[in-house]
Amino acid sequence: MTSAADKLTDSVAAFIQCGGESRRLGRDKGSLPLGDTTCIERVIASARQVTQDIAVITNTPHAYRYLQLPVYRDIRPGLGPLGGIYTALHYSTSTWVLTLACDMPFVSSPLLTALLDRRADVNVVVPTDREGSLQPLCALYRRAIRPAVEECLDSGKRSVRDLLDRVTCRVVPFSEIEELPGSEFFFVDIDTPEDYERAQRIFEMLKRA
Repeated sequence: MTSAADKLTDSVAAFIQCGGESRRLGRDKGSLPLGDTTCIERVIASARQVTQDIAVITNTPHAYRYLQLPVYRDIRPGLGPLGGIYTALHYSTSTWVLTLACDMPFVSSPLLTALLDRRADVNVVVPTDREGSLQPLCALYRRAIRPAVEECLDSGKRSVRDLLDRVTCRVVPFSEIEELPGSEFFFVDIDTPEDYERAQRIFEMLKRA
């Protein structure tokens, strides 16, 4: 059976978000080695399974030129995830934008396909982790909602929840994706040296499995 993701893949563009300042980590997160590759390259590899239209958003473009992908600076820097989402919606020419954090190395193509399959009749598809927290940097946004994002930013509202109050949204509870392989690690991100050590342990464990 052909899934919705299979039929509509060409209408999706993936934007890898590398806008964080990495103050607690003290180094660029996306370029952290993980095995024989880097965090951002692992994210890109998963994104390539659902779209070939991939770009990077960063305020340090020189750090990611080696990827040979389009690289954009934040249009409105310093506004957190919502600012990055706005930049992706601005530059995309696709109907849908898939935003992915560069420091979430264990997202998988089955997870992304699950999100794509749930986009009918809504403007945003966003999953939650096991604790119920929204994961806005592993989510789908219809390009048509860019004005709503701009309204939020112009009014000083930087929370993705403020945006979700203005648009139709499909929240995907963790219970709907927990049967996917590796689901317990999907939303592991890297903000501190301890997080990076944990990610390395997870990587080694998965490699041995």
